[in-house]
Amino acid sequence: MKSNFSKNQTKERKNKMRKMIFVLSMVVLTLAFIGGCASAASSYSQGIRNETGENVTEIYIRNTGTLDWSSNRINRDVSNRSRLTLWRVYNVFEPPEIKNQDIKFRDNKGFWYSKFDVPIPYVKMSKTRSGMMSNYEGIIISPSDRHPILTISNRTGYPIRVTSPNSQSIGSGSNGRYQLPELDSDRNITVNFSINDYTFTRLANMSDGDTTITLTERPPELRIVNNTGFPIRILNPSGLITENTSYPIGHVNRLLREILMNNQAVIYTKQSRTANDINVAYLSSTSQYRESVTIHGDDVTLSLTRRPAVVTVQNNTGATIVNVQVRDSGDIGAWDSVNILSIQLNEDGTAVRRDIDNVTMYVTDLTGSIVTRDSFRFWMGNLDLRDGTYDIRVDDVHGMAYLKRNVQISSDIELNFTASDRL
Repeated sequence: MKSNFSKNQTKERKNKMRKMIFVLSMVVLTLAFIGGCASAASSYSQGIRNETGENVTEIYIRNTGTLDWSSNRINRDVSNRSRLTLWRVYNVFEPPEIKNQDIKFRDNKGFWYSKFDVPIPYVKMSKTRSGMMSNYEGIIISPSDRHPILTISNRTGYPIRVTSPNSQSIGSGSNGRYQLPELDSDRNITVNFSINDYTFTRLANMSDGDTTITLTERPPELRIVNNTGFPIRILNPSGLITENTSYPIGHVNRLLREILMNNQAVIYTKQSRTANDINVAYLSSTSQYRESVTIHGDDVTLSLTRRPAVVTVQNNTGATIVNVQVRDSGDIGAWDSVNILSIQLNEDGTAVRRDIDNVTMYVTDLTGSIVTRDSFRFWMGNLDLRDGTYDIRVDDVHGMAYLKRNVQISSDIELNFTASDRL
């Protein structure tokens, strides 16, 4: 009896174990079925047509009503027609629905376009066949979707550095651009830019869309004009630019690297608001001159007039003069060996000048022999003039010499040679 009872208990335990295994297997299968249905793949898909005139190289998406774009970047080239597919996991117990998305595009030139609250239809996907789109016309990117652009037009006459609303350098006469990062961005834009140590601020309103702001503010300028009547070379200040009045949008032409001719002008730009005193030094021939000028908030013009003296010879000798010589007063000996300046007047209308360094040049402002009652001028440039006096001699065509002694030449002077000056 006891043995049969034990056998029955063992059989009963085995049956219970089989039932438990069966139930557990069914539970596992059911959960697997439900889990598979809950994680079934689906997508929300719509066509894109690009009518911007540019290639779209980046796409960003986000659920409508959210703010973050950064984690939803799609890299693709949308040159004409393409498909925007947003993969999602759906729950079998939730009915399919339309997913509304905000979409932002960037073209190959870096400009942004946005569309908001765009419906993306649900398309069920299977393992064997992908969901198909009904058309490509659902999302059209056009120029009207582009974010407004602020064109920053530099008409200051100088290169500028823009620090706000973005950082960029804009050459003189060129344009820079800034685009609103979002359509709901503040449309009152502050533009900060600088020239040298000067910083300027302008405001632009983009409420009406694309806007242009023209920048004309600049630091004060010192205009230096050569009114000496002769070429000069400016030694200080440095960084001068030549004036070009035919250039309508600014003064900048080129750095002064050569002689400044008579009546020409150069521009010096004030470097900071505190640098008010400017020293100007220049060479007229071998003579150096200095000027000082103060400049605050307004432009200033400095006229340079100081230069070596000009000597005018008036011929009332009764004969034609063909030669002029200058020497320091008190020098003795042959004129050819002690003169500091010699000018030979030729019959062909030219003149040859030889100075103390034995430098010869053709003087084009002299017109050959000087007949009686005529006059001519010569410049004391290229001479190291010292305090003192000079002897000036002229020779006529007959070999007769005329002399004026102990002439003080500190400024322009006129000398009237007559027969009484003949040696």
